[in-house]
Amino acid sequence: MSKIRLITRDTNDPNYRYKYEVIGPAKIFGKRIRKRFKTKADAESCKTQLEAKVHNSRLAPLDRDIHLCAARFQKLLTVGQIEDALSKAVIYHEQSDIDLKTMVSEYETRLKNRHESGHVGARHLKLHTVTAPRLVGWLGNQKLREITKKVCEKFINDRIAEGLAPRTAKNYAEVLGAVLTQAVNEGLLAKNPMATVEMPISKPPVHILTPDELEKLLAVAPQVFKKHDLMTPKIMFGAFGGLRSSEIERLTWDEVRLELGQLYVSPGKTKNAERWVVLTPPLLAYCEK
Repeated sequence: MSKIRLITRDTNDPNYRYKYEVIGPAKIFGKRIRKRFKTKADAESCKTQLEAKVHNSRLAPLDRDIHLCAARFQKLLTVGQIEDALSKAVIYHEQSDIDLKTMVSEYETRLKNRHESGHVGARHLKLHTVTAPRLVGWLGNQKLREITKKVCEKFINDRIAEGLAPRTAKNYAEVLGAVLTQAVNEGLLAKNPMATVEMPISKPPVHILTPDELEKLLAVAPQVFKKHDLMTPKIMFGAFGGLRSSEIERLTWDEVRLELGQLYVSPGKTKNAERWVVLTPPLLAYCEK
């Protein structure tokens, strides 16, 4: 509190022609201030002005350019709006200016280390290490802090517009989200913009193939999937043995008993998946071949 005083004088005293006086001590202003007023309103206004002057003098002095900058916006924004805008700018500039290409490289290194430690499987590693470098081509090598929710949504929409299936677009978006999540965990980003993005719906209807459909699939599989040696075995063991993709990938010849007409399915991550499966005639013929 300042020691500026508003004093009411007795006007019957011939020494005081003005009823109200405002007094500011020399300790504050360098010299004693004494102003007289006929009305209380004028006196209170003077006191308020002097107190504001004292308050402003105690604040850190603003650089001239900063003062001029604030003056340009004082008629457009409230004090609260200016403070909110400045707070967001501070958060933005406190984030790292690391670019996407660098972050992708760091993500791949960490992912390979996690795979060697057994935290992620081979399929996850392959999907992410193939997709992650492509993010730079799709998004450009922009700063991570420039990647907003709108950028992420456009990324997904562009992939679908290119003709990719919703499931594939979702897979690519999840890789981008994983890269950004690592940036958040390392303190390089304030939040992950992908966290609130709506993912494509990718639940196509599931049904059991008819014999005719399966025959067509097997007829074209060697040509369509000639670069992927596992596709035909997956179709055969999946359609005629009922094995999951992960179970087929773990399967070895040591687990196939042709003489008994059975194969052994190891437990993997799901212990109750361990079982013996009867080799149906088509699957037995395929294995013998």
